[in-house]
Amino acid sequence: MRKLLFSFTLTLSTIFPFIGISGPSDAVFNIFAYKADGTILANGYGFFINNQGEGVVSFNLLKGAYRAEIIDAKGKKYNVVRILGANSVLDLTKFRTDARKTPFLEQATTMPDNGSLLHLANYKSDGVSAIITNVSDFNQYKYFDLNAQNVDKNFGCPLIDNNRRVAAIVQKNFTNGATTACALDIKAINTLNITETGALNTDLKEIKIQKALPADEKAALAYIYLLSSADSTTYVTTLNDFIETYPDNAEGFVNRGTFYATKELYSLAEKDFKTALSKNTEKSTIKADGIHFTLSKLMYNVALRTPNKSDWTLPRALEEAELAYQANPNPLYLMQQGHCLYADKQYDKAYDAYNKVNTTNFSSPESFYAAANALSFMKGDSTKVLALLDSCVSRLNKPYSKSDANYLFVRAQYLTRLGKFRQAVADYNDYESAMGPASLTANFYYIREQAERSCRMYKQAIDDIRYAQTLSQKPEYFDYRLEEVSLWLIAGEFQTAVDAGEALIKELPDNADAYRFLGIAYGELKNKTKAISYLNKAKQLGDTSVESFIKKYQ
Repeated sequence: MRKLLFSFTLTLSTIFPFIGISGPSDAVFNIFAYKADGTILANGYGFFINNQGEGVVSFNLLKGAYRAEIIDAKGKKYNVVRILGANSVLDLTKFRTDARKTPFLEQATTMPDNGSLLHLANYKSDGVSAIITNVSDFNQYKYFDLNAQNVDKNFGCPLIDNNRRVAAIVQKNFTNGATTACALDIKAINTLNITETGALNTDLKEIKIQKALPADEKAALAYIYLLSSADSTTYVTTLNDFIETYPDNAEGFVNRGTFYATKELYSLAEKDFKTALSKNTEKSTIKADGIHFTLSKLMYNVALRTPNKSDWTLPRALEEAELAYQANPNPLYLMQQGHCLYADKQYDKAYDAYNKVNTTNFSSPESFYAAANALSFMKGDSTKVLALLDSCVSRLNKPYSKSDANYLFVRAQYLTRLGKFRQAVADYNDYESAMGPASLTANFYYIREQAERSCRMYKQAIDDIRYAQTLSQKPEYFDYRLEEVSLWLIAGEFQTAVDAGEALIKELPDNADAYRFLGIAYGELKNKTKAISYLNKAKQLGDTSVESFIKKYQ
């Protein structure tokens, strides 16, 4: 009997020469996750996957966590400093701690089969043996059923093969009434990383701890671009991470300088932009012209938003735009110069800058519109202004989009001022199509009605003023009803004008305009008695313009 027992023990020792001695369990740690208020959210177990302090745990342990710390097998505490990847489906999170030279477990090179005997390494314990009772496929990975207990102390712990390598991660078996645990193929942790779209990843957002940057430089820049700056601490930490990782890339300093500018920390912003200019090397993804241009736009926006509250003025914004153009004669930088000059009311110089842009391949609806605007403020030739607006609209693609709509509206207004009402109506029609009627207000339909009225498009004008009434409330509603009465008058529909006017004075018994319109309508219908009566009522209410009509209809 003693011989048989000795033989069985020897067999286990051969398979697991590390059982009962220090080794795999040294890589296992206890993790504590904390809420925003500092109270414990969850705790559990995980293990180190390399000697640089990186570990893996259940996703659910860190879901909602604002901070986390681990306690290793020797009782030392370390902070979780960066999340390296997360996947709620796999129930895994990878992270980095501030620990250095950590004991770790290498990945197994082969997967165990059904019936394989493995070692489950627990925290501060020699662990237990575990047998695989079933192997199934889970996505591209293997999923194992175990004979190990389905208890908290096992979840997140590694399953070790006889080569001292981790083959799988123990996970909770959520089957109702399950008493034995499951395990996921260790290769699953290789997919835990942060990509350029990581800022939009729902699983990563669920964890409030700082995320690491993607490993690739271009991907890191894309990640920053997509990252919200609403959480200032998280955002600036990410920017600092990029600068620390890629100190020779000026774009890191430009991004941080831009962030400082949004927080009105202008001296810090300028310091970063100055540093960025000193990093203008082949390694940088942004060159001197782009740095000057970015700073110009920031200064321009600050000067418009808060004039005279900092030394970020329009002249300084112009200077940066000029430096950008000197570094690289890109028409985009001429356009920026024009914007700075226009905002500074130097319309003639702005016009010249925009016109230079219009002679290049960079010309666009925006550049022609800007030139037209500047010339208009210079009181320039109206035909030239209209020609520039025509050039602007001719460069738009049909069907017009919402972003095109403003150009159409401005040209329509300018055509109206020039008395070209039918052309104006055509632009207003295109504007309506581009915007969509549902997004327009009563005021738009009133504006178009005025143009239609002026070119005797009475049917369209009536339709528009009636539609404006349906979109309006008091007092504008009554103004539009008055306008309708006057439209019927000038259209020669006197009986309809009377009907509309009589209905209106029931609601506006003291409106002089309504009585004047009614008086004129009755007069044209040869009903002099009512005409004089209503005109006198208008006169009593203060309308002296009715004198000539009273004489006409007496």
